[in-house]
Amino acid sequence: MGQLFKKRWKSIYLLLIFGLALVLTIYTSKWSIYEKIESVQVYFYQESSQSQSNESHLVKPRVLCLILTKRDNLNTKARAVNQTWAKHCHEHFFVLKLAKNNETVMNHQFDHLPLLSPANLEVDTYGQLTTKVFLTLIHVYKQRQHKSSFDWVLKCDDDTFVFMDNLHAFLADKQPSHASYYGHKFQFFLSSYNSGGAGYLLSREAFNRLGARLSRNINSCNNTGVEDWDMGACLRRMNIFPSDVVDERQIKLFRYERVDPPVNEQTQKVNLILLRNTLTHLSLIHISEPTRLLRS
Repeated sequence: MGQLFKKRWKSIYLLLIFGLALVLTIYTSKWSIYEKIESVQVYFYQESSQSQSNESHLVKPRVLCLILTKRDNLNTKARAVNQTWAKHCHEHFFVLKLAKNNETVMNHQFDHLPLLSPANLEVDTYGQLTTKVFLTLIHVYKQRQHKSSFDWVLKCDDDTFVFMDNLHAFLADKQPSHASYYGHKFQFFLSSYNSGGAGYLLSREAFNRLGARLSRNINSCNNTGVEDWDMGACLRRMNIFPSDVVDERQIKLFRYERVDPPVNEQTQKVNLILLRNTLTHLSLIHISEPTRLLRS
């Protein structure tokens, strides 16, 4: 009886140790999520007009933007994104379930929004996010694998705001022929992945490897429904690992937490100039109430 009691206490002790280690790991890996945006702003400075002029002579990397949305958001979030930063992508599509059959709908226009509805997407819900992204990548890969129509693929959501000039500047010295996977990296024990909420970038080489794998067998990668985790795990199998993107001051360029942007009191619209000047170096942020980006 005493021996059994000792074994039980030993098991409970080990579970407590494991639980504590788990909590500490999550806490430390997610600490940057809870940083207040005000504490980050003090590190930003307005670039000189000379540096901006020099950047205008650079060849811009071709970024294909895949923006996840849904039907209910087409007239609100998607339209706001389309009117602001998305037009600075080399090409962009809003991804959602549109067709009722198993055909892929691409370049369908809804109020001038370029839409992509991947085939075989039966349910467009948060729990099926991994399936939605995998099917989208398969379609784009099959359509573009023999064409050099982009250098990078950006996957993000319809509540993401991207400073495309910052993104272009970051990518200026990066090689799309290298297998790269950039974003806001989370570390969970020995596994790491880039946040889906913050958006992530795949180089052309990484995209082609991933597209080829999924096209051969979509089930070759785990599908738990947690899209960013599944993406990191799938790429890890191909020895492609996430890279955390920071500037020279070690400030993350891909931000996970939502930002309340400055709003003009009279129009109740976001002051994009003030937003740009305040967050000079950020590339991607989650923005609260994206509909305030809409022009009156």
